[in-house]
Amino acid sequence: GGEKDYPMTFAGLTKKDGTFYPYTVETYVYLDIASGDLKTEVRLDGDQMGEVAAVAFPPRMQFDAAEGEGYTVLPRMQGTLVPAGHPIHHCGGEIFERDAYIPMYGQVKNGCGYTAIYATPYDARYDLKGEEVLPYFIPSLGLMAYKRVMVFSFFANGDFNTMAKKYRAYLSERGELVTLREKIQRNPRVAELIGTPIVHTCAAVHISPKSDYYNKEDPSKNDYCTPFSETAAALRALKEKGADKVYLHLDGWGCHGYDNLHPDPFPVNEASGGADGMRALQQTCTEIGYMFGIHDQYRDYYYDAPSFSFDNAIMDIDGGHPYCSVWYGGPHSFLCAELAPDYVRRNYNTFEELDIKLDGSYLDVFSVVRLDECFNPDHPMTREQCARARRECLDILSDRGIIPSSEEVLGC
Repeated sequence: GGEKDYPMTFAGLTKKDGTFYPYTVETYVYLDIASGDLKTEVRLDGDQMGEVAAVAFPPRMQFDAAEGEGYTVLPRMQGTLVPAGHPIHHCGGEIFERDAYIPMYGQVKNGCGYTAIYATPYDARYDLKGEEVLPYFIPSLGLMAYKRVMVFSFFANGDFNTMAKKYRAYLSERGELVTLREKIQRNPRVAELIGTPIVHTCAAVHISPKSDYYNKEDPSKNDYCTPFSETAAALRALKEKGADKVYLHLDGWGCHGYDNLHPDPFPVNEASGGADGMRALQQTCTEIGYMFGIHDQYRDYYYDAPSFSFDNAIMDIDGGHPYCSVWYGGPHSFLCAELAPDYVRRNYNTFEELDIKLDGSYLDVFSVVRLDECFNPDHPMTREQCARARRECLDILSDRGIIPSSEEVLGC
């Protein structure tokens, strides 16, 4: 075991009309001699841009546990455990999205089971046939492009904790495990969050007439604001009532309020008090021992943002651009994440120029929405590169002593 002595090569695959696909598919299944894990590999060559939708390999693991004999573990959000004999419902099985915060799954029958880990997770998915899990892989920038690998670790006596420990050990061995202690070592301010409640408030709201949220029946409800001074007074009152520690999360501080104009939210919302009012609010937080954090956004790319250009937006495989008009700011595309770090640096330089000292910043949606691809030849981006760029944005904050956060949690 351990050497891939017996590859299986498939060629001459036939279409329904009798002509041949120009593909070669090579698969391996072998045991890792060090760990005893079963590893599978698949590579497809010869495909043209956009030709192949997905490659499913290895086949799904048979699971015939009766009710009461076991369960399936899926990494959906905080984790989903489905008892055997019950139907499993899921959305799309997308790795590094809500269906899979981390790239693994597993099943247990009478104490015996396995942990399945996607060793190449960025273009990976899973499907379900009954209670059997089918892993599969999708193209990267329109091509299968590279070898796809999975690791299966089997155990005779264990449970879902065994799966979690296996995945943790897998990350640790590769230097990819980042503990809370390590996060605190890099940014000591993170330790201040422990035991600190979050107070969530909003400075200003402007709902575009083109937004799905726009209230046509009562247009007066589409614009409102709370002065920074009013929020500061409320925090002082909270302090007097005994709340010694608070992290303030402030939405809607930008020019047009919440979810507007990104990635160009400046100047600070004037109706709420402008930069002077926001600075005074921050100084109030510092004075009473509270932490001051903001909401920010570097994916939704609003058409009315001063710097908007389709040249900087995500480009789809067909040359078009994503479109959304759900959120308050109305019509927008998505900013290519390869370009996002430059916007982060620019905006946080502005905060420094305004002498608004941030304790924390929440970069919206980076850790919940799917990883993007971009086909623009000037800034092409794979899903893996998207993850790297999003991490860079968060790292920029850490390097400035700002506590970074995002919407949910992802293992990428």
